[in-house]
Amino acid sequence: MLIKKEIMDEWLKVQGTWLYFEPIFSSPDIMSQMPEEGRRFTTVDKNWRDIMKAAIIDQHVLAVLDIDRILEKLKKSNELLDLINKGLYDYLEKKRLFFPRFFFLSNAQLLEILSETKDPSRVARYLVKIFEGVNSLEFNDELEVTKIKSLSGEVISLAKNVSTAKARGQVDRWLADLDKQIKESLQKEIKTALTDFIDEDMSQWINKLPSQIVVCVLQILWTSYIHKAIPDGSEALTTLRHKNQKEKEMAIRLLSTTDDSERLKTLGNVIITNNHIDNIIAELIENNVSTHFDFFWKSQLKFYWEETDKGENLMIKMIDSILQYGYEYFGSYERLVMTPLTEKCFRVLTLALHQIKGGSIQGPTGTGKTETVKDLSKACGKQCIVFNCSEGLGFRPLGKFIKGLACSGAWSCFDEFHRIKTDVLSIIAQEILTLQRGIQSSQQSIVFDDTEILLNPTCALFVTMEAPSNVDKTMPDNFQVLFRNISMNEPDPKIIIDVFLSSKGFVNSLSLAKKLTSMFHICQKMLSKQPHYEFGLRSIKTVINLSVVFRDKQKDKSEEQVVFNAVYRMKFAELLPDDQELFMKIATDIFPGVDVDKPEYKTINEATAEVCEKENLQCTEYFLSKIQEMNEMIRLNDGIMIVGEAFSGKTTLYKVLAQVLKLTTNQGEKEEGKLFGYRRFLIPQTCPV
Repeated sequence: MLIKKEIMDEWLKVQGTWLYFEPIFSSPDIMSQMPEEGRRFTTVDKNWRDIMKAAIIDQHVLAVLDIDRILEKLKKSNELLDLINKGLYDYLEKKRLFFPRFFFLSNAQLLEILSETKDPSRVARYLVKIFEGVNSLEFNDELEVTKIKSLSGEVISLAKNVSTAKARGQVDRWLADLDKQIKESLQKEIKTALTDFIDEDMSQWINKLPSQIVVCVLQILWTSYIHKAIPDGSEALTTLRHKNQKEKEMAIRLLSTTDDSERLKTLGNVIITNNHIDNIIAELIENNVSTHFDFFWKSQLKFYWEETDKGENLMIKMIDSILQYGYEYFGSYERLVMTPLTEKCFRVLTLALHQIKGGSIQGPTGTGKTETVKDLSKACGKQCIVFNCSEGLGFRPLGKFIKGLACSGAWSCFDEFHRIKTDVLSIIAQEILTLQRGIQSSQQSIVFDDTEILLNPTCALFVTMEAPSNVDKTMPDNFQVLFRNISMNEPDPKIIIDVFLSSKGFVNSLSLAKKLTSMFHICQKMLSKQPHYEFGLRSIKTVINLSVVFRDKQKDKSEEQVVFNAVYRMKFAELLPDDQELFMKIATDIFPGVDVDKPEYKTINEATAEVCEKENLQCTEYFLSKIQEMNEMIRLNDGIMIVGEAFSGKTTLYKVLAQVLKLTTNQGEKEEGKLFGYRRFLIPQTCPV
């Protein structure tokens, strides 16, 4: 029996490891790249299959003892699998050190990419995991990459074609060349734009350039204009402010003349940028700033196109910090609305980079900590990877991630960093210290985790965490000294809503911002406290995005009507019955004379009554209203959480609605009922925390 137990232990160990390696070594490309490990796996595979064939012939438990040298074969297989595992780790480590962006992928994802040696076009599906803004590539007849394409369809031609044939099947080599060419192409695009369009009106060049280049050129030009106007005093700055306001008004007019989603995002970013520039100029005039050494001007994020030792480059300056633009391609993205709190955070983080330290942002949930780091990284043209931390996170995966940052020069935002255990933080602090000392002493390479790596000094680490009063533990001292701290409270939502609505083309943005701010503030104070209620910035942004959809569909409605309908559709269904009544009273006071546009539910109601009768259920008014609300939520959201007490009819609700949607779809009511071919329902009690 002891021998049988030993056999079963070895057998299960071989089985688990074999299942992991079998799909890897079934690829001829991987076998050719790892010949020694391939031969070892072939031996293991033969032993495994022979044992399984023998076990199938006689399936009695004790019969396995009669299989020829079974224990010896299993032990030998486990030894070989250990060698294969080590060889595979060394192989992947070598590839990651050559192309550091591979550090941010799992082993399974990396092996899938490396196995695509014959057809480079098949790597396209993994591109978004490697390059944030690149969704696909365009190849010529010689399999050279000529263009990159974003998810929104934006196309950028590469300054020089990237040959995949010269890499001879080594995906990491041509991806490294692609990374280099993307950066050089963006640098060339900015230079060309500044040369060709510097004297032209913005309306002439805004549609000719990629979204990211438009924002960069706009910031460079306005930094230059303000820099020249400051010595001439308030009169020159006032003239400049009028020019900026005209530019903003023109961008708002252009919003109404285009339906292209990519152009709308670009124009939205232009409006947000112009609004921030207007605030800066107004402050300069108010403070009578007449010198470039004034702290207010020095503390702004400024963009200069300058000659450097590496040629002409975009340099970003803020107080004492000077950063070179990273030329990472992001495609079309939405800029963050700049508030005084955002500017304060930018100053602390850029000074942290200047002092070769990390940045630590503390504050309540939903105040924009992570988004601020991401927006700063985009402003500086740097890749930023968000890493979500958890209690069970060990030092090895964190160390591997930091090693990737050190090699690639990327930025990272470690979200909810306070969740990591204190003993792990102490080890990670030592690794971060090694990295920072290497940058301070201008070392070309450092020994990190027993491996010598090339050091890219442009890497940066930022962490976000809850306010200290909400966290049970304190950070280790050796960790705290490596970071500059900043505390973020909730920003003024009125400023954000005003600018955001303006960037979406709403004319009465300030009036609507006041109404939305008041409504969400009153709801937060007066409605009952429920764990699923959310009246913060995230909800407000969702309401604004829905308002844009409603405005485009209901062009005859006023802006107040559109926004009110969006608030009602998004928030009403999640409220308890008593709160729904109070919510409508608050809404009526803030939006007087505006009624809710409730759609006709005749077909849905009839189908619900039919399904309830078939299922022997009572079709009450309350149940009918919940069917209608959930039907609306399905249209507006990707996922839905049904909240309620036990036996309140949650499961019955979605099951009945599924049948109703099927019934109404089959009757041809495509507008009122849409059948989703695939549904998955998650029961939280069955999920481990």
